[in-house]
Amino acid sequence: KLWGVNDLWSAAMTYGQRGAKVVDVAALKAAGAVALTDDGVGVANDNVMDEVFAAGARYNLPLLQHAEVPGHGAALAAGPTQEELGLKAYPADAEWKMVERDLELLEKHPKARYHVLHVSSARTIELLKRAQKKGLLATGEATPHHLFFSSDDIPKGNTNYKMNPPIRSQGDRLALIEALCDGTISFVSTDHAPHEAKLKGNDFNASAFGTTGLETSLRVLLTLFQANKLTAGRLVQVFSEAPAQFIGIHKDGYGRIEEGGPFRAVLVDPWAEPEAITDNDLSSLSHNNCFLGSKLAGKLYETFV
Repeated sequence: KLWGVNDLWSAAMTYGQRGAKVVDVAALKAAGAVALTDDGVGVANDNVMDEVFAAGARYNLPLLQHAEVPGHGAALAAGPTQEELGLKAYPADAEWKMVERDLELLEKHPKARYHVLHVSSARTIELLKRAQKKGLLATGEATPHHLFFSSDDIPKGNTNYKMNPPIRSQGDRLALIEALCDGTISFVSTDHAPHEAKLKGNDFNASAFGTTGLETSLRVLLTLFQANKLTAGRLVQVFSEAPAQFIGIHKDGYGRIEEGGPFRAVLVDPWAEPEAITDNDLSSLSHNNCFLGSKLAGKLYETFV
């Protein structure tokens, strides 16, 4: 019997991801879409986003928002490298102001499921906590690179560290780790964005946004585990169980190992000493990975499906 990846499809929230007209949600759900997102572009129009919430609630599809108010025109968040290169700073309010707007709209649609992709700002975490205390179905995720790096760590000229949203301050990073541990942030997602080398280059302004992250994600979490910042149980939840539950595939045996069920697992040594990531650790055809050269803990032996 052949085994492979069971991939699921999300559909755009608006036609062409232009933020002007909501898609035919009924048809897309019937075709197999499991979520709606204009990922890469935030839905800026209030009325359109209100319609998105109404459709998401009606058809019980999670709404995944790339929270970014357009027009800031920046590549890096405030930090030493941004200052040294004389670049415009990518403000945190480009993220949290859209989240704030969305959560106000969500109160009108309490059955809608709202999810913030790749949270980067401590202020966004505060807004999610407040919404969750109100009982709203508001969740968020964090990426490995936002959990591991701060803007203090960005090397000048290494555009693998340019992603959207950007890596922010040490305070934002620590807030993300705390939120991941206490459940405000539901799980970890890589925001895997492969690019050809020519699209990255050395110029932060001209470079494409994005880093790969699939191959390094588990070892980042194992690094947090070894540093006593993430328990073993919570690591399994945020890497496997919680995302399976969020998208509804836990009923098919994903996210947990149970007697009599399918065996889908990664065999790891969680105590293996940290080693530097090299090109040999990357299976992607694109090697624009911001963890190259960073020491990550744990050793991965085998994947079972």
